[in-house]
Amino acid sequence: MSKAGQINYKGINTQAFAALSLFLQNVNRADFQKMILEGVKLEDFVLVYNSGKRIICESKYRKNGVGHAELKS
Repeated sequence: MSKAGQINYKGINTQAFAALSLFLQNVNRADFQKMILEGVKLEDFVLVYNSGKRIICESKYRKNGVGHAELKS
């Protein structure tokens, strides 16, 4: 497999892990309705709550990870 193919798989695996993690963190919440995978606007996944609140999630694989200083509030 080429290096580009390996990086592509890492990105897909990272996205799947993030989606599964957030799903498991929310599945027992009374207000959690569903998770939409690969949304219409090409979102990686969207968490949907009964109140109408939607959290759009994008995941990216980064070779060096993300440090606290790089996070935006």
